[in-house]
Amino acid sequence: MPAKGKVLKADYLRYLDLAEEWAAEPTWAQEPDAVEYALFDQ
Repeated sequence: MPAKGKVLKADYLRYLDLAEEWAAEPTWAQEPDAVEYALFDQ
């Protein structure tokens, strides 16, 4: 089993990748930080 810190790092890196993918979608057309802001503004 991986160390807890490595799992969290992998999860965070995946989150960053997803934010980049979502930001690149034509319906968003934003920077990844705009996606993050939208997620946490709710």
